[in-house]
Amino acid sequence: MLESSLVKYGDEIISCSIGEPLQVVFDYDKVWAYYQNLDEKNPALLHFVHVHPSGCLGYSAMDLNCIKGFNIAFNFPVFFSIVCFENNDLNSLEYKIATYQYDAEAIKMQKLGAWPDPKFRIDLLLMSTDLSTLKLLSYCPQSVIEIVRNI
Repeated sequence: MLESSLVKYGDEIISCSIGEPLQVVFDYDKVWAYYQNLDEKNPALLHFVHVHPSGCLGYSAMDLNCIKGFNIAFNFPVFFSIVCFENNDLNSLEYKIATYQYDAEAIKMQKLGAWPDPKFRIDLLLMSTDLSTLKLLSYCPQSVIEIVRNI
């Protein structure tokens, strides 16, 4: 499994990336350029999402460093979600998700909720197209990944 990622601004996907096993990649330059070109900026609409292996909804030290960097860059505690698909079947979108924000004053991550917890904030749910994109980038055959990387 590869750790894929996407970045959303509101309902729009502004970046998709394919990492390596245990290594997420975000296209910071693309996200920054998109954000800087907005007429009206609202960092509360930024949502960084990536895939972990099934059962690993917790964040890693690398994830923590990543979200701290996003917060500094955007001067706002951005949303940071981790998605775990229940299986590697490309026809299945069964998943769990946990969403976090880093609280700089408390110097810790705040878990905002997890799906399917009924208290999960509905505005943080991903659309099926977002989930399909993440699943395809994480679980499609390596030969397809190589083609996508060379486009």
